Amino acid sequence: MAHTAFLVLSQLAAVVPASPGEPLVSFASSCSAQEQAEGACAEPHSGNSMLQVKTQAKTVATTAGCPVTEYPDLTVSTCGAGYTKPQWMVSNLDADCVDNLVFGRGPVGMMCRNKNFNVGKGVIVVHGDNSDRRDMWTGNGGWGNLFLRRGYVVFSIDYTGADCEVDIAQASTFFQDAANLPSEDFVVEPGNVGLFGFSKGAICSARATIFESASSKAAVCLSGGAANGPAKDVHAGMPPILLMWSNGDCTQDIEKGDNWYTKMTNKGYDMQYINFAKDGMRNAHTQTYKAYPCSQEWATGFFDDHLGVTLEAPTSAPTPTAAPPPKSAAPAPPPASSGSWVVFKKDSKCDNGDSTSAGSLDECLAMAEANGATYATYREKDGKCKHLSECQVKSKDDYTIYVPA
Repeated sequence: MAHTAFLVLSQLAAVVPASPGEPLVSFASSCSAQEQAEGACAEPHSGNSMLQVKTQAKTVATTAGCPVTEYPDLTVSTCGAGYTKPQWMVSNLDADCVDNLVFGRGPVGMMCRNKNFNVGKGVIVVHGDNSDRRDMWTGNGGWGNLFLRRGYVVFSIDYTGADCEVDIAQASTFFQDAANLPSEDFVVEPGNVGLFGFSKGAICSARATIFESASSKAAVCLSGGAANGPAKDVHAGMPPILLMWSNGDCTQDIEKGDNWYTKMTNKGYDMQYINFAKDGMRNAHTQTYKAYPCSQEWATGFFDDHLGVTLEAPTSAPTPTAAPPPKSAAPAPPPASSGSWVVFKKDSKCDNGDSTSAGSLDECLAMAEANGATYATYREKDGKCKHLSECQVKSKDDYTIYVPA
């Protein structure tokens, strides 16, 4: 492999598949000449391959005390001047979901399909810490709904233990057997399942690519990857991998991504590595998709390439994302609470029970009132809300426990 210092993402000009029988439509680069010359600009990817060549030149630096990549030539600092999401990424979504599917040794999964568009392929989605399968649709970047909009059947799973790759392999086997699925509308082509993981879910997905390689045909890991131990066991039978990580990630060390990439490319295995500049991100671990919306287009395009998707996604007028079915049969909350709640304990939460999403503290407390709860917990930054009759108090920054006055 030539050790030339450059990064090319599908020539970084979008090529959008046309309708069958029509020619491909190409769009001119949205990067300025200076940006292209400096290699600091990336552009939309819509299904054509991203190519990378690693460099011998490495540097070590930190961003606000947190590690940055040793491969600065692979750093992307912009989606390109004037970048906008393709229409299908913000189009209307009507989803059909089934929860509590038992697929292996105990964890359960939630499977959804797009009622109006199905490409016949599947993606398994794996959440991070302090989350569960139901948080991957509209929360955590909305990756589940992203893949649904592109027409994939999506299986968002829970997992257990340090050997979480076992759960991924069992989920994949379950997913590819039509007899297990809720209906024939959820059936996917055997051998055409992708794997997406975020944070701890990316660590589990990385382990699956190494130790359960047949579980996916392609994998995307975001803000997490193989630790140094598993990275020593990379082998030729692994699926193609897209690794995306942001510099200055204080939760998962990007140096592990560098090491995994080095192990893979030294042996000539198929990995594409994109690291993002932290500029503008308060939290480089969780906000990559916000600062770089092109990352979601590239991830989907990577699956399109490797799972053989050629159908063009629909582009209906954008409307609010359809939420998955509610976690309980609770009645719809009133528009506002009575205001008769007081703070019980700050920087703490109730560790028992399931979370739901609320648009505001008032909405969370309204749901608690409607359900006759005696405790409510709420976190402002992402709207996580619980309403419970009993509370197992646990210290947790940014959460507050409320009780009726």
